Amino acid sequence: AVTLDDYMQLLWQRFGRPGGAVPGVVDRPYTQADLRTALAELTGDQAFADDFFDRYVEGHEVIDYAPLFERAGLVLRPRAPGQTWLGSPSLRFDRGGARIVAPVLFGSPLYDAGLERDDMLVSIDGQTLSSAGRLDAVLGDLDDGARVSVVYSRRGERRTTQLTVVADPTLELVPLEQLDGRPTPEQQRFRDDWLGSKAGL
Repeated sequence: AVTLDDYMQLLWQRFGRPGGAVPGVVDRPYTQADLRTALAELTGDQAFADDFFDRYVEGHEVIDYAPLFERAGLVLRPRAPGQTWLGSPSLRFDRGGARIVAPVLFGSPLYDAGLERDDMLVSIDGQTLSSAGRLDAVLGDLDDGARVSVVYSRRGERRTTQLTVVADPTLELVPLEQLDGRPTPEQQRFRDDWLGSKAGL
């Protein structure tokens, strides 16, 4: 079976190996066309390489990973089903609320509501935020898509904005064995060939 490691080794041989005319710089930078050609050569399947690059590299389709992981007896599932999400912000709690202490994740509900690093979250949906447990409780009472009022402080000025919470998009990968299942012999063989002892499964 051809693996991603095989592909990366081929690309290293062609484009990454040091020893060019300028130390630390490759002699021949690669293009996307070079990557497509290398994939076709490695797999012996130009149609596969063209389809993959057209859909996932140059296109906008998202790979459906669940059936791919299923081949190895691994289940891809939501980490916190039913839990709403703000964007996994780094927060420091004190009496005034929850200070955002790191950049806000692009595209997250906090980001979309205009909140940023150093803002102090005072309340969400009228509920004060004195601890991580309190924030979890507030989020636990909200449904996916709920639009709520957020009171926050920016440089000492109290402000209000609207925020739409979403379902937690975080995924986890779980071996069938942890779900009281057993991989089939084919799944176990595939997993062993793919991961060997690297994953500790």
